[in-house]
Amino acid sequence: MKKSLFFTLLLSIIFIFSSCVPLGDIFNFEENYVEDSIDFYELPLEDQYEIVEIVATAYNKGGNNSLQQLQTYIDSDSYSYDDNVLDYFKYFTGKTDNPKSVRSFYEDSNRIPELTNYIKNITENEEDNSDTNFLIDLYDFDIPEHNYNNDDLEIYVNEDFLVERIKYFIMNYSFEFDTWFEEYYPTKTINDSLIEEYARYLVRLAKTYTRSEISLNRLISTTSELYPSNITLKNIPVELIISIMAQESHFFPGSYRGEVDSNERIQTISFGLTHFLLDADFTFLGGESGIIGDNNRESYNFNQVSKFYLGNNDLEENIFNDWHLLSTKGNVLYSNIFLEMIWSKFITPNF
Repeated sequence: MKKSLFFTLLLSIIFIFSSCVPLGDIFNFEENYVEDSIDFYELPLEDQYEIVEIVATAYNKGGNNSLQQLQTYIDSDSYSYDDNVLDYFKYFTGKTDNPKSVRSFYEDSNRIPELTNYIKNITENEEDNSDTNFLIDLYDFDIPEHNYNNDDLEIYVNEDFLVERIKYFIMNYSFEFDTWFEEYYPTKTINDSLIEEYARYLVRLAKTYTRSEISLNRLISTTSELYPSNITLKNIPVELIISIMAQESHFFPGSYRGEVDSNERIQTISFGLTHFLLDADFTFLGGESGIIGDNNRESYNFNQVSKFYLGNNDLEENIFNDWHLLSTKGNVLYSNIFLEMIWSKFITPNF
């Protein structure tokens, strides 16, 4: 009887207080708690590494693959993209002191003078003296939609360590960064101060966008699991997107890679910090060289993200353009959206 009375009184007190004060304040729940969120950094290392491999492979091979198909790539001795990104991730999280997988994808055959000039013209036209570091200033131009332009970049808790790791990587491991730099800016020199400022900018940029909580509703109906009805930018580990930058561009924001089809035409182009993929015809350079594009736009990552979440018409550039991938803000925004799509499909249901 006494126990019954005690619990009745206790429940009454809780009811009274809960009608006046949010339960989250009483029990210290996180205000933005979401049931399908995971705390990546609280997971065992083996789970963290598995997630890195899955996300990296989907980023490289496409999110339309099944988890089983991705695992086949991961397990293959002839496929190394996931191994490289994981190696970088371990380096940028301090689990190893030297990355083992630094490879250069820069080759003379990948140089496309028309595309190099295209990128240089865009970035030089967008230069606005917003930063004294020219490497930041050339590539930090705004993108459409004010809410997507995060100018107040946030400090990252592990910032100093990560800055030193990126700086050391660029100065000591990256032949590719040096080569691109010399091609674009032959009269300028790389020094410790310039690279340290640039590395700090990249860390804060990655932190700001991966934790921006920008919320995007899907704008087009689809049955594909790759396109959730809503995406909120909050899940991608900072070191993971930094590792993808290292793998794809070696941190040089104007680098690119062209994919040649069976007719020796450049069908797709990947450019920017994370080498985001788009059809070459979006650049309108086909008429200048005769080898870029085929006058038939197809839907790759740029078009898919643009039309499903950012408001572009299909295969058009009515809001976002291909050159917004050259903006460090635009490139990190696009890659974060795509990585969140991958996260929603493969990570949230399985971890």
